[in-house]
Amino acid sequence: EQDQENPSSYGDLAKQMIARKTSPECSSISDPPYDVDSVKYHLNMSYEEWLE
Repeated sequence: EQDQENPSSYGDLAKQMIARKTSPECSSISDPPYDVDSVKYHLNMSYEEWLE
């Protein structure tokens, strides 16, 4: 499990996850079921509520 402790490997994994979530074809079978637009909407709502 040294790969998990390696910062460079963790950074690569994070980049892959970010790229996969931001890519149009992010609805692969291995990905959890989530709606990107819905997540963005809820994040924006939380941010707006926090501003008020």
